[in-house]
Amino acid sequence: MLVLVLSLSLSLAESLAVENSPEVRIALSQYQEKILEYRAELFDFFPSLSLKLEFPDVSYYSDERYYPVYPEPIYYWQRFEQKLFSAGTEVILPFGGSGSILYTLLKRSEFYKLYKDREYYEGELEFDINQPLFGVSLKWDALKEKRIAVEMAKRNLERAKRDARKSVRRAYIRACVFERCIKTIINAKEKLNLSLDEIEYIRARGLIKEEDYYRSRSQYISLLIAIDEVQEIIDEAVENLRLFTNLDTFTLSLPPIPDTTREPLPDSYIELEDVLAEIEIASMEYSRAKRSLFPSLNFSADLGLRGRGEALEDARIISRNRWDLSVSLNIPIFSLSKIHTFFARRKGMEGLNIKKTELERKVEIDRRKMKDKLKRLILREELAHEACKLSLSSIMSIPEGLTDPSEKIKRMKEVVDNYRTWEGVLEELFILDVDFHIGGEE
Repeated sequence: MLVLVLSLSLSLAESLAVENSPEVRIALSQYQEKILEYRAELFDFFPSLSLKLEFPDVSYYSDERYYPVYPEPIYYWQRFEQKLFSAGTEVILPFGGSGSILYTLLKRSEFYKLYKDREYYEGELEFDINQPLFGVSLKWDALKEKRIAVEMAKRNLERAKRDARKSVRRAYIRACVFERCIKTIINAKEKLNLSLDEIEYIRARGLIKEEDYYRSRSQYISLLIAIDEVQEIIDEAVENLRLFTNLDTFTLSLPPIPDTTREPLPDSYIELEDVLAEIEIASMEYSRAKRSLFPSLNFSADLGLRGRGEALEDARIISRNRWDLSVSLNIPIFSLSKIHTFFARRKGMEGLNIKKTELERKVEIDRRKMKDKLKRLILREELAHEACKLSLSSIMSIPEGLTDPSEKIKRMKEVVDNYRTWEGVLEELFILDVDFHIGGEE
């Protein structure tokens, strides 16, 4: 059976990890949800159309009536039937009010026991406007809050992507470096012919003192444990890569050192953006609480044009006018609840502004720290990599006739330790590089 093995680069592993991450998918779903909620709020400002049909609307009433000329009550009933068609449109006005146009066409039927039945048509066209003269509409505030929620959900998505990239980079670097370490150790063991059996053979031939034998055996067992720990790290890293990428078989190659030239974006910067969003929401709440303590003026107007007659054409001729005009002034006199709400919102604003100032300072400090750390890591990586090369050269330079296993074990242990140091520096460097790209994207 032919098995295809994919050459998995770091960039491809990151793309697959971001695509497959449950946290990223959840954050993406929440981001899309907030976008749809924002659009739904935005579309409230677009005209809406309505249509209503009733076939028919029936009401019935019965009672006993008394007349002076009749000694006994007379049984009476009446029934009204109404067939309705209405169509209208409504829109939210730019400054927080609302306006609507409604056309209604009715066919009314009235039936009586004591009176003459009648039928007629009635048509009406209504124009209505309602506008607050002071203060901002709650709909505009709601729209702003939905927009802020979209921005916060987007930042949460960016966090999830950054975390996914950091996780896959950690596993990728560990697997690459330590696989190279294991290969180096295996080659060195074969070259030096080093094993527990070899140590026993040297002891049996009398080529080593008894105390050196025990020390060499102990050192070699410690070396085996260190190698097994490295292999365990490799196995865990490879399993994590399989989980992140949904791939079973692949080969890895150590990526080049990242060339980071952009400004760092610390986690505190994203936290600051969230606080700024909270301040914007708190500012709207503070403004609403403040406005509730002052008088408010509202204006509304209604104009109705009506036609009525026994024929349908009579209802279509609009000839009768009706209009209403209202101006209201609401003056709050005393409300402990509103007063305390106002002071609570003001204190909340003060706390958020203090937090914002501290985070701005922290962002600048974190950026300087990250730049300094990047310089140190680049230098340390060069030194650690050089140490790995030197320790390998040290093993290769061991003379063929050296029988003392202690020196061989010591140099091999140096290889393992130097690779672990190099891996730690590379891991830090590649994870830090993620924070030097806005939103975790290169």
